[in-house]
Parts: sequence; C-alpha cells; structure tokens
Amino acid sequence: MLRVCFLQQWYAPADEALEDALYDSQALRDFARIDLGADAVADAITPLEFRRLLESHDLCKGLFQAINADLSARVCGTSFAHREESVSASKGAVSGTDQEQA
Repeated sequence: MLRVCFLQQWYAPADEALEDALYDSQALRDFARIDLGADAVADAITPLEFRRLLESHDLCKGLFQAINADLSARVCGTSFAHREESVSASKGAVSGTDQEQA
C-alpha cells in the first residue's frame, strides 16, 4: 500500500483515478507489485484510509525522511563514485593517447 501512496504523491490522481490507473497501467501495477492474477487492486477508499492511518500515528514525516535518506545515500554513494571512476579512467585514456602521439 505504501507504493500506491507513492504513486499518488508523484502523479497526484484522485483516489478513484488511481484505482483506474492501476487497472490500466502495467507499469504502475509492476511498481506497486500488484499481480492481477493473484491480487486485487485496492478500491478507491483503501489508499485514503492508509494515508489517514499513517497521519493519525504521525508516521508520514519519519517515513519520508527515512526514504529520502536511503535514496540520497544510494545516489551519492554509488552514482557519484561511479562517475569519479569514469572520469579518472577517461583522463588516463586521454593521457595515454597524447603520449602515443608525441
């Protein structure tokens, strides 16, 4: 249900529109991990009740902070390091080419 709430945050559909979108879009169902052969798409009321439950227990802020921290760590930790390696490797390739021509 949390993934369904993310979809609603990102695309801002009304509860009824989200239910329809989940039936219509394989990509949205894949993200939400809904298999129509085994699972039912939540009705329009379920995401609303889930959001209210999160809010009533004051879980939204902490939950989104934890997710943002995880995403930041993944982006900064892996992508940045990979870019650093790529830049270093391409500098070495350029230096080697320059030396061959000299």
